Formats: sequence, structure tokens, C-alpha cells
Amino acid sequence: MLKLLRKYNKRLLAFFMVALMVVFVGGSALQELLAPNPNRVVANTDLGDITEAQQRQAADVTKLLSAVGMNWEYPSAGAAKPITRTDWILLTREAEKFGTMVTPTSVRGWMQEQGSLEVIRVVSRRLRVKTEQILQAVANLQSIQLMSNAIASSAAPSTAEVRTLGRDVLDKVMVNAVVLPASAFVDADAEFSESEIQEQWTKHKDTEKGNGLNFGYYVPVSLKLQYVKVDRARIAEKIGIANLEKKAKRFYEENRETSADFLKPATDSSEESEAGEDASKTTPYIPWEDAKDIAIAAVRTQHAEEAAERVANWILGYASETLIDAEIKESGYRDIPAAVASVEYFDKVVDQLPRSISYEGAVSVVTTGLTTERDANKLPGIGKSVFRAEGGSWQAFASLAFRTEAAVETIPQDAGVDRSFYTATYQTSPCVLTDVDGDVYVMRVVGSRPAHVADSVDEVRDQVVQDLRLVRAWEDARMHAEGLLDCEEGATLEQTFLNHEELVSLKDTPAGAWSGYATSPLVTRRNRTDLSAGREMPVHAGWTIGSVSRDLIEEWFQLQYNPQKVMVQELKDRATVIVVEWAETQEGREDEFYEMRPQLTSEVAGQRMRSVVSAWLDPENIRARNGLELVR
Repeated sequence: MLKLLRKYNKRLLAFFMVALMVVFVGGSALQELLAPNPNRVVANTDLGDITEAQQRQAADVTKLLSAVGMNWEYPSAGAAKPITRTDWILLTREAEKFGTMVTPTSVRGWMQEQGSLEVIRVVSRRLRVKTEQILQAVANLQSIQLMSNAIASSAAPSTAEVRTLGRDVLDKVMVNAVVLPASAFVDADAEFSESEIQEQWTKHKDTEKGNGLNFGYYVPVSLKLQYVKVDRARIAEKIGIANLEKKAKRFYEENRETSADFLKPATDSSEESEAGEDASKTTPYIPWEDAKDIAIAAVRTQHAEEAAERVANWILGYASETLIDAEIKESGYRDIPAAVASVEYFDKVVDQLPRSISYEGAVSVVTTGLTTERDANKLPGIGKSVFRAEGGSWQAFASLAFRTEAAVETIPQDAGVDRSFYTATYQTSPCVLTDVDGDVYVMRVVGSRPAHVADSVDEVRDQVVQDLRLVRAWEDARMHAEGLLDCEEGATLEQTFLNHEELVSLKDTPAGAWSGYATSPLVTRRNRTDLSAGREMPVHAGWTIGSVSRDLIEEWFQLQYNPQKVMVQELKDRATVIVVEWAETQEGREDEFYEMRPQLTSEVAGQRMRSVVSAWLDPENIRARNGLELVR
């Protein structure tokens, strides 16, 4: 080695000298080459160039908005697609051009009135940024919203549009109907050839199962779930309550005149009157001696409910703390640490419960087998549980359980989506669930089987055979419905139906409970309640006929012009056939229309505004109207 160095020492020395010259003489040039240029133009637009520095500034601003819980990707109500930070820059420039810029001072005043300024201060301290920076970010968002509203307000509804909506909610129609669900004609012993079974499976094997005749044998995602069950009744037995009898007495006094548990049966007061007692001296409730045990049980239940919630919330708190430092992946889900990603994790969490909320035999961990979303509600206990949010809304267990990485690969970014409900495998759901017995549940997903096409018909054979029986039953129902059209001249649908004893008798069978003859109430094409709800819902046409679409009701209105006044309608999503006979039409009165006109105009304007905002904030339209061209 030394001989080699001595032999080439002059050449090596020359090489190192050249390297030093490059570092000292060309260092600044090299640094400039490697470092990003903040003034480098990344896009040309009609509103000016966009530089790398402006993109980074937009990233900082939008991060601040996300930190305070504002969804900048959907900057205004009506936005249908998420925008990018480049779109954000363009929208901010447009707001400045339109003169709708909001100042941080006005945002501060607005937040002070709303009582939300403290949130800004908390985020400011946590992120170590000035409060003014966050207020400026919010001001930019409000500027875009103000501009969008100004654009949308120009879309005034026409008189014809208001008239059409008035017709939809004021005109009424009534029909008589014979309802024939295919399920009432199913032959449970019907058999089919192997070729028929194979043909049915092959036709629908790549389709997910829907309702009614929407067949599908694509095997959906299955999840293995694990949950902690907190048994309220067990806690009620174990919980210690200071001054229990005193609290029970107070509970009795506060509720004795309103609670059915404490009110006397109605016969008691009449018997006392017959006995000659003064009615003014009698009380409608039972005396304390008789109510004592009931009141004590009620107080125990109250305390047990509160204790069960404390146990569940402690588990959620413990679980969330273990994920504080977990990284968020591109999919939006957290990267779960190994300590949490084990089936034993919940058992370890339960073992950590403080003694003050540890009730022997009341807290257990259950791991289920694989289940689909359709079958999840059949799981014992938790299957029928719900999450009740503030404000009274609720969500079913199955719906929440399948908002998981195994079923939804990427957390949706749509407006109105609560992304906190979407959890990774092994991550604890933030929702505390409760069933009808008052038991409380905390859950997570610990395993899954991906959706797949069945390897063969054998995997779904029972379902295929069941569906083939329904197809045959559907054909029978249609045949009977067509038969009801061949009625004697002058006979009503009801008279014709009553002459078919085999159809009348269906009502007495379990599968035919919702079959038979019925007259609908007067129904409109659209519910009035849809106006305030902002969306169109099916119209309820009575318990036997059920909810029907606007298209079907439109056919009812047109039926008055049919010489026979009767027709067959197929409800394939319910596997039901109905024979409909027109009975009456009532056109909306002019005075009703003028009374509702302000509400109708507001609804049409709202629809137009949502449509205009959606188009205005569409990323493709933002870039097109501003002439965006990326610089390669």
C-alpha cells in the first residue's frame, strides 16, 4: 500500500488540489445548483406566474387551516371536488381581483363573537406561529367563500323552474294497488339443474349483491373484529354508591309524577273514589315504601351508565395516546406500531384499567370471526349497537366498522366526511357504541379477507339457489299481476282482486304479510320536507305500498289519461310487482302556490347556487379560466 502511494503521490496530490479548487472556487455555484430556487416559475397564468416560494407559502397557509379544523380542499358549500394548493393560489388571486378580500381584523371580531378565538390561540401556541398568521389564513378562506357566494348569487331562478317545483310538491294523486312481493310465491323446495346454477353464477359472479333482483355473487370484504364490552348490569351489581338510599329518595321525589315506574295504575284512583276517599287527598303515584326498591335500582342503573362511559372513554384515551407519534401514510391512515398491532393489545389495555373503574366481571374482550358488512348486525350484542353523536344523530355499528383500511383503501377527502371515523387495522375506533341493554363497546379491526370473485359456484351455491327460486317466484308474481288486468268490464281492481282467493290468502302467510290490496294516501311527486332537507327522498305511499320513486309516481299521474286507468309496475329493487289503478288527482291550488312561492324560489335558487359553486370551484374550471400552463 505504501509503495503504491509513493509511486503515485504526485498524481494523487494533483487530484486533491483540483478537488479543493472546485470546493472553494465553485462552492457557491454548486450550492446554487443543488439548492431549490424560490423564484423559479412553476406555472404561468393570466393572473401572473406561480413560483416555488408561493407554492410553499400556500402549503403553510393550508396546513394552518387544517390545524384549526377548516377543510380548505372544499373551500365553500357546494364544492364537489377537492382543490390543490395551486388551485388555492389561483382562487386567492381571483378573490383579490373581485374585491372580496377579508381582513384578519374582521376574522378576529367574527371569531370573538363565535367564541372560537381561543381555538386559534391554542393552535398558535402548539405550532409556535403568530395568531395573526392563522387569522390571515382564515381570512383568505373567507375571501374565497365570499367570492363564490357572489358568483352564485347571480344565478337567479326562472319563473318556469319555480312553477315546476310548485307542481311537484302541490299536485296530488291517489291510487288503488295490489301489491305482490315475489317472496310470497317462493317455493322453498324448488330444485335446479347444475347448468342453471352455473349459468346464474357466471352471469353475476363479478357483481356485488344488491337489493331485490339485483343479484351478485362477488364476495365482499370480510372483517375480523375485536371489541371491549362493558356490561352495565354487572357494574350496577358491583358499583359502590355513597348515600344510596338518600339519592334514591331524591330520584323518587323528582320523578314520581312523571315516571311510569312510580305512577299508580289508572284503576287505583277510581277504586279510591268508590271507597269514598277525598279525591283531592289522593296522589297519582305510589308511596315511597313501595317505590324504594324501584328507585334504588334506577339510581344504580344511572351510576352504572356513567361508569361504563368512563371505562370506555379511559380505553379510548389510552389507545389514542399510544398513536400520538404514529406517522400518517399517503392513504390518510396511521402507521400502527407493533405494540398495538397484536390481538393481545386490548387484553393488555383492560389490565391497565385503574382500580377505581375496574369492575370484576364487567369488562371483557371478544374477538369475532370474519363477517361481511351485510351480516355484521347479526353479531350478538355489538351487532345492534349504535354510536350516538352530539345533536342526536346516530350511526350503526356495521357502518362504522367497515370504515377501515381493509375496506376503504384511502380515506375519502369529500366535503362533510369525518375522517376521524376511518381507522387502520388494529387502530381503535374513536366511537363509543351502546346497545339496547345499555352495554358499551369499544372496537377495532384485527383482521380481514379481501373482496374476491368466488373460486367456484360452490362457495356461494346456497345463495345462487335461493336467488333462482326468487327469479321463478318473480315470474309467478308477474303472471298473477297480468291476470288482474283481465277484469270484467266495469269491475274495479278491488273486486277483481277479491275474486282471486289464492292472492287474498297470501296476506295470512309470513312471506306475504305485506301483500294485498291497499289505497294510497294522496301523494305528491316530491315531499315538502325535501325542501328544507336539500335533497330528494322517496315518497311514502302507505304501509302496504311502501316508499316509491318519483318516476313511479309520475306514471300514476299519467294513468288518468289511460283509458283502462290500470297498469302493472315492476319494483325490481324490492322484487315486488304492483298493479295500480288510478283513483284521483288533485291539482295544487294557485293560492297554495303563491303562499309557498318564497320557499320554492329559495329552494330553486339554492339548487342553482350549489350547481354554480360546484362548477366555479371545479379544479379543471379554475385552471382553464385562469389559463394555467405548467412550466416543465
